[in-house]
Amino acid sequence: MDKLMNKPYVPTEAKEQEALADWARLAEQDMPELKLLFHIPMGGFRYKSTAVAMKRQLTKPGVPDLFLPVARCGYNGLFVELKRLSGGTISEAQKKWLAALNRQGYLALICRGWVEAAVTIEKYLKGEPIECTILTLTTTAPQQKSGGLNLRTSDKTPI
Repeated sequence: MDKLMNKPYVPTEAKEQEALADWARLAEQDMPELKLLFHIPMGGFRYKSTAVAMKRQLTKPGVPDLFLPVARCGYNGLFVELKRLSGGTISEAQKKWLAALNRQGYLALICRGWVEAAVTIEKYLKGEPIECTILTLTTTAPQQKSGGLNLRTSDKTPI
């Protein structure tokens, strides 16, 4: 029983998503581009009939959680796969999607927790350096785009 009492609370991915949404709504005043940020609802419980219908409608596993369709520093937009602070693994389908989106000129990355995601999004919009995990799944690293962002990859997220 003591072990359970001493474990720190780690919010679920859904709670992290809600906290990020709350931050984005508040930050829209200073960064109006955040009005374009949206969540791509792919996970979670579905009735079988809903899951079948979604698959027929081109729902695909591994698509990142968030998209900000705002071009910055040579990138077409920003995709974020949001994971909880601890736990939450990256699936093979997610790795493939992130790598493919990076090859297509988007910045697609993984953030652990809503705070890291908020900082990343804000830095992206301001063209500031971002420390992040970028997946390529190829032998060549993503090309750094001109005009800012100065991306530094990090091993913060286990892959």
